[in-house]
Amino acid sequence: MGGQWPGHQKHGSPKIRYPLTPSCPGCGLAMRTFSGTMCGLLWIANTGAVEWAIFGAATLDGMGKAFFWPTTLGIVSGQFPKGGSLTLNAISGVGMISVRVLGASFLGTLQDVALDRNLSPAHPDAYQVVTEQPQTKFAFTFHALDAAKIERPRRPSLPSSQYCALC
Repeated sequence: MGGQWPGHQKHGSPKIRYPLTPSCPGCGLAMRTFSGTMCGLLWIANTGAVEWAIFGAATLDGMGKAFFWPTTLGIVSGQFPKGGSLTLNAISGVGMISVRVLGASFLGTLQDVALDRNLSPAHPDAYQVVTEQPQTKFAFTFHALDAAKIERPRRPSLPSSQYCALC
């Protein structure tokens, strides 16, 4: 057999064609998983307090992430086979740094925009009291909440006999 596996054809396996991404076979799957993750995160950012929507958005996000990183690492190992573990770790490190640096601030901006959009028509008096000057981040203009203007709710003043021993 000359070192070939049993059942292996002499001319190799049939060529698989990738019509959308001929030079990068895994890129189509990577784009689909990225799209699922992006849609899930945007859905979570705009969901509110509806339980089924939060669960659905988190499921969509989780399904996208479950395939995204393995597909990305498979593409990297296929495109740069001599890079070895150093290349895979570099790609993983760049990905995690970008998630931390860009992702957190972008999702925070989306939350601020949604809060600004929902608070202003619902409670205009409170909106005027607790918001700052307009800010622009990631091409969104919004009024963020001013932490110094927001007071924590105070405990009701109860006689000491009504407090529990641990409070």
